[in-house]
Amino acid sequence: MFARGGRFTALLASAAPAQIAPNPAAPAVGLHAESGVIEGRVFQATTGAALGRARVVVEGTSQEALTDDSGSVRLHNVPVGDAKLSVSSLGLSSRSITVRVPPNGVAQAEIELTRGLASPPAMETEVV
Repeated sequence: MFARGGRFTALLASAAPAQIAPNPAAPAVGLHAESGVIEGRVFQATTGAALGRARVVVEGTSQEALTDDSGSVRLHNVPVGDAKLSVSSLGLSSRSITVRVPPNGVAQAEIELTRGLASPPAMETEVV
């Protein structure tokens, strides 16, 4: 078994790299999935006025932000692919749009909101 100790060492050394080489098919543990950024501007459709404090939500995630006074918003770490944004502002109709987020890139979005309610208030019914 230990005959020719030099040979045993050489075989052990040549086998070691194969044992520690990463498996390319294995999922990357500890690494984050690819993500990108969404930059957008929200404005009132008829006047073109910037809408500050409009709420922008990336549906299906916990990500949301309010626009600044210039109507601008920037969302980081958005999953790559199609992202559905839901945008709302007090006194205006809500709107949803889909943007494609590139890996490690920036997706641009301009969202127009019009006057009106997002949806009629829900009616509560009481059964007695």
